Amino acid sequence: MKYKVLTANETRIVLEEFYESCIRFWKREKECNSENYDFEINVEKQALKDVKGISTNPFSPNGGKLDTSIKTLFLMEKSKEIERLNEMDSKHKVSDSLFQIENVNVVYVREGRIPANQRYENLFYYDMRHGDDGNFAEPCTLEKTVFVNFFGTLATDKPIPSLETEELIELDQTLIDSIIENRD
Repeated sequence: MKYKVLTANETRIVLEEFYESCIRFWKREKECNSENYDFEINVEKQALKDVKGISTNPFSPNGGKLDTSIKTLFLMEKSKEIERLNEMDSKHKVSDSLFQIENVNVVYVREGRIPANQRYENLFYYDMRHGDDGNFAEPCTLEKTVFVNFFGTLATDKPIPSLETEELIELDQTLIDSIIENRD
């Protein structure tokens, strides 16, 4: 059967949707049936293997042929993303503490945003803000979400108590130094 070749944009949309669908499947498998496998289920790697195995749109019975160059690019991008996640995971196990804020372990600090799809469910994420004084090299507050003057993100193993009731924490120089020293 001869298939119509999908455009680059159509291919990317199909790949993203299929990858996310596979992620959901493998998460359910890991939660419910992991004892049936003789290997540790890595959700992202399994989903990527599934994506590698398709050459046409899996959502359509007469699915169009995927653009192979876009598929190759997609696979490379996702592989790098998974590598980054695994590297972050191996560098910063929850048992590792870089420093503490209010007796809560800070396990990861990044100068930049951590996208939602790269966040671990068992960690708590907070944004840091730099000041209006022209010093963009240091954060001055820690908040649940920052849109303006965003500095970076940090992850903790438990919620920070004061941020459950307050909007922000003003950072003292000791915390600023710890953040700067441990940022990724």
